[in-house]
Amino acid sequence: MALVSTSDGRWGVLRNGRLRVQGQDRTFIDIAQSSEGQIFANTFSSLYRLNRSGESKFVGSFGASGMNSLGFDANGRLFGAADNGGFYQINKRTGEAKLLFTTSGFASSGDLVFDPAKNRFFLTAKTSGTDVLLSIKRNGTFSLVGDVGYSNVFGLALDGKKLFGYTPQNQEILINKNTGSGTFKQTIRLGAGQIYGAT
Repeated sequence: MALVSTSDGRWGVLRNGRLRVQGQDRTFIDIAQSSEGQIFANTFSSLYRLNRSGESKFVGSFGASGMNSLGFDANGRLFGAADNGGFYQINKRTGEAKLLFTTSGFASSGDLVFDPAKNRFFLTAKTSGTDVLLSIKRNGTFSLVGDVGYSNVFGLALDGKKLFGYTPQNQEILINKNTGSGTFKQTIRLGAGQIYGAT
């Protein structure tokens, strides 16, 4: 089960290949949920907090552009990645983004997710071909896991030990965390729009 945002301003829970809408607002590029149930979403320049009744509240501007990825670590801290290769820690009260390091040679394709079992983030990154999967430690070291085999993997979600990716074609893929390789699982039935973010 994943929480997703779509290109037509909806967000909600995916269940059995369908979207159960919980809110409809602006177009959020990504969405992230903490282990305590806090939900945040973003445009390229700003952070919003969402609640289960479907409302969104503007938190603040990042002070950085091109932010297309959000993800919580196991301690409830919020991080983001941008299409310029920057990796940031984000203040949940103000929205301010602090640059921690740069994934040199790789720019975020659209999402990151923290895997507590491996104590690291996974990030989909753009290349001249299909997307690749990066493994990122919080100290700034990162490594290439492998080629996903799909382009524009804008959404990532961890369900137990399984890593799922979502594309603008509304494909749900299962991504091997050891090799990066993606395998088609199903097409999500949205009715309209495209999946942009996931958590």
